[in-house]
Amino acid sequence: MELGIYIHGSSPFLPKETFEEYKELAIKYDELGFHSLWFADHLIRTPDPNKSSLFETWSLISALSVVTDKIKLGTMVTPVTFRNLGVFAKMISTIDHISNGRIIVGLGSGWYDKEHTMFGLELGTLARRFSLLENYIQGLLALWTSNEEVTLQKGEIHLNGAYINPKPIQKPHPPILIGGAGEKKTLKLVAKYAQMSNFGGSLSTIRHKLNVLEEHCKNEDRDYNDIITTVNRAVILGADEKEVEVGVKNYRQRFIEMGMSAPSSGDFNDLRLVGTPTQVITQINELENNGIKQINLTVNDYTTLNLLEVLIKDYMH
Repeated sequence: MELGIYIHGSSPFLPKETFEEYKELAIKYDELGFHSLWFADHLIRTPDPNKSSLFETWSLISALSVVTDKIKLGTMVTPVTFRNLGVFAKMISTIDHISNGRIIVGLGSGWYDKEHTMFGLELGTLARRFSLLENYIQGLLALWTSNEEVTLQKGEIHLNGAYINPKPIQKPHPPILIGGAGEKKTLKLVAKYAQMSNFGGSLSTIRHKLNVLEEHCKNEDRDYNDIITTVNRAVILGADEKEVEVGVKNYRQRFIEMGMSAPSSGDFNDLRLVGTPTQVITQINELENNGIKQINLTVNDYTTLNLLEVLIKDYMH
């Protein structure tokens, strides 16, 4: 099991406004020994956009790769509706070199209509986006791996004798993560193309989705064990039960302050990691025992942030 960190730049929890804040956190997580650092890829804050600072994600990743040494960096996830395929393929190859091969390319079909409208990007129907996602991945793989010029005319993808040099450092190409849990399309695309998957849900939901993914792998003649299955989990840590209770109370109160319904107490712990470091390690082990290979933690309060060192040291030992 690997542990990563998911920084949702537009999250109302511990919002980041400056590059220095991101830099400080990236260095901290790198030094603590976390496997990877993940960023949402949005153009405006979600779900209730405002004009607070939100950096362009891949530019931010490129910069943070220079000030870190070991931690991998990726998106959770990049909509294929945002960037021209050829430009994106070239971007990733460049950042893979800047980072010395530490990039993971998280991809998805896109969903947030407001940011698309605002910046003149086409979102379109779900069918359109899934078709684009598959064709986009095929184009990326061709540009990253082919020693020949690439010509591909498929749907909205138009490559005419295209090539990129240099190729990415990682061979055969940077890992691709596909986000989402749709059983008919998304998980089938994971089985066909991805090295990593990401979806959420309770333990029972996760077990079901993994069974569906395994069946798709059989149909695609793909070794299911080659896919790194990941989930994101908000983590609320406390040194003792009292601190944990305060952390949960403050977490739920933040939703109310934003005009949203607080997470129900019934499934609160099913969808989050909550407790002392020892208790959370037990919950991590339970996810691993149910087939998850990596957990990306979202940190929402300073008590949790300060206890992460205890968590990862205890977990690694």
